[in-house]
Amino acid sequence: MHGVRQAQPRYQALIDDPDTPEDVREEAKQKLDKITDSLKYYAFLELLVDKFQSGELFDMLLDEEGRTK
Repeated sequence: MHGVRQAQPRYQALIDDPDTPEDVREEAKQKLDKITDSLKYYAFLELLVDKFQSGELFDMLLDEEGRTK
C-alpha cells in the first residue's frame, strides 16, 4: 500500500497541471481511480491475514458453522 500512497500525489499532480496533455491527464485519472479503489481491497487483505494469523478467522468460521447446524 505504501507504493500506492506514493503514486497518488504524482498522478494528482499530473491531473492538476494545466500543461499536462489531455491524453496523459485522462490516463492519470484512470490510474488514480484504479489505485484508489485498490486501497479498499488491500485493507481487506490485511484484515484477512491478521484474522488468519491470530486464529480469529477460524473461530469466526467455527462459530458460524455452529449456528447453521
